[in-house]
Amino acid sequence: MARWRFDNVRTSFAVPESRLRDPLFQSMRSHGLRNQFDAHSAEGLYSCFKSGEVDLIITMPEMMGDALGPTLQQMRHCRLGENPFVIVVTLVENPAPNLVRHLIDAGTDDVLLLPLAPIQLLERLDGFVLGRKPFIVTHDYIGPDRRTGDRSDAHPVSVMTVPNPMRSQVIPNADKTPLPDQIRHANARINVHKMKCYAAQVTYLVERIVGAYSVPDSHAEMLGYAADLGTVAEDLSVRMRQSGFAHAGELAMSLCALCGRLARADRQARDAEVGILPTLARAIQRIFDEDPALLSWVDTVEAL
Repeated sequence: MARWRFDNVRTSFAVPESRLRDPLFQSMRSHGLRNQFDAHSAEGLYSCFKSGEVDLIITMPEMMGDALGPTLQQMRHCRLGENPFVIVVTLVENPAPNLVRHLIDAGTDDVLLLPLAPIQLLERLDGFVLGRKPFIVTHDYIGPDRRTGDRSDAHPVSVMTVPNPMRSQVIPNADKTPLPDQIRHANARINVHKMKCYAAQVTYLVERIVGAYSVPDSHAEMLGYAADLGTVAEDLSVRMRQSGFAHAGELAMSLCALCGRLARADRQARDAEVGILPTLARAIQRIFDEDPALLSWVDTVEAL
């Protein structure tokens, strides 16, 4: 039996087929859970992700097709709406390994296999009230930390505690800080961690580009790294400008523009462009290592 009442949990229950939806939903209603946000279509579910006003989304891949993973990922990366900490439970009937991996990589909190007894779902929701996994932040993933055992990560990884909207809504006075303030502070911390990961990723990709450029017949490989670098640099510039460090954002935008020119330049021009890359990468990394204003701001944010 479920331990908690969920009357205050703002929920979107987006399951397309009544044979799957009705038994689960009726059982949840008896424990106070209400489908407060209409999500009977892909557009409705997208609006729930974007609104930032939902605590819990229970859905299936069929609601949005191939768009569910990218939409969830956009939300987790703070590119869709202003609350990347919505608890998302994904129900699947056909757990193909590629599908499950896709959902996990997008940042879902849980994947549950159908058919599912209502009590199983309620007990899982109970578990979220008691605690949710911390998030890890890398250059390409933000979401629950599912790592097990001792492992060395190829790229920088930051681990952080994130707001738990279900706990905040279910347990009175569970948190000293109001949920909207928790979300705002955690967003700022994620931005710090993300930028640090991006700075390291810039160095990594520049090394790969320079290495590939020196090898005959590696033009396509080099351009692939350059495209990745351009994407990283563009998002880094946006995050820096949003944080009040426009000078660093302009440096990242210069790197982004250079990556675009690599695909179009002739050999002589490309030699010069590739030669500039390590200097730009070192300058970006130095900002995070040495800029007193940035370091002071980072310390303030991470103390929130």
